[in-house]
Amino acid sequence: MKPLLARWLALPLPEKSRILEAAATLLQVRVIFGFVPFARALRLLRIEQGEATYGRIAVTEATEIARAISRASGQVPFRALCLQQAFAALLMLRRRGIVATVRMGARRDSEFKHLSAHAWCCSDTVPVTGFPIADDFVSLVTFRA
Repeated sequence: MKPLLARWLALPLPEKSRILEAAATLLQVRVIFGFVPFARALRLLRIEQGEATYGRIAVTEATEIARAISRASGQVPFRALCLQQAFAALLMLRRRGIVATVRMGARRDSEFKHLSAHAWCCSDTVPVTGFPIADDFVSLVTFRA
C-alpha cells in the first residue's frame, strides 16, 4: 500500500481541492454542532426541515463529493460521525446548486433492546453518505439546504 503522501500527490488537482473542501466543511459542521444547540445550528447553516424539492441533479458531481467526504473523514484529526458527514455533504452539494437531502433515522436491534440512530445524505437517488447502512434505518426527519 502506498504511503499517504504518495497517494495524495498522485491525485488530480480537482480531487485534492474537493477533499480539502470536505475536510474544512466537516470541521465547520463539527464545531457548529458541537457548540450550538441543534435547532440554532440548523438556522445558522440555513438548513430547513423537509425534502429537497429543487436544484439540479448531477450524478457525477454528487459521486465525487461522496468520495471526497469519505476520504476526508478518514483523515481529519477528529471523529467525523455520520451526522457531520451527512450535513457536510449537504452543504457541499448546496454550494454547487445540486439537490440534496439529509435524513436522520433510527432502528432497533433484532432483540428490540437497543435503539441506534443514523444520518445519511442523498442527492435525488444518488447515495452520498451513510450507505449502505442507511437501508436498515427508518427515516424520522428530513432536512434540505
